[in-house]
Amino acid sequence: LRQEYRLLAHKFGLDETRMSRSQWRFLRLRPANFPPLRLAQFAAILHHRPDLFSRALETETLESLIDMMAVHPSDYWISHYQFSKTTRKRVHELGKASIESIVINTFVPMWVAYGKRLDDQGFVDRALRILEQLPMEENRITHRWQELGLPARNAADSQALIELFNTFCQRKNCLNCNIGASLIRPIQK
Repeated sequence: LRQEYRLLAHKFGLDETRMSRSQWRFLRLRPANFPPLRLAQFAAILHHRPDLFSRALETETLESLIDMMAVHPSDYWISHYQFSKTTRKRVHELGKASIESIVINTFVPMWVAYGKRLDDQGFVDRALRILEQLPMEENRITHRWQELGLPARNAADSQALIELFNTFCQRKNCLNCNIGASLIRPIQK
């Protein structure tokens, strides 16, 4: 593997500086989310789906996307969460929630960007259709909106609420946001 890496690094002009162990983040992560395992799962997807980009462009349904992402890492990762540390728990492929997160944060933006680049509304419509089929993302931002009485029904809603938060709330740009402006300046009767 090292010899092949050196060859590919030379061929593609990759920087061979190694990432030190201290740069890996394990704190507050479940073992199934450890970086080495996630990289192994990503490598398995690329290995089993070398035509990932073209297949993703052709895929029309959420079920097809989930099937495309459901691959098993190599046998080594069945008994490892990290390099050189065996575990008794069996490690498997990406879970449904992880695949849904990848679809929301990778495939959907890719379709939108690709559709805009080609001026093809079909890709944008597909992205929105898939988002509407997925459950909302669960994170601190969507929980804050829920506490304010604006729950998300699906991933399309949660992505919209996250964008509103990042564009307006995070920047304290309330007066340029319809929701923020209505909270600051209530409508007078």
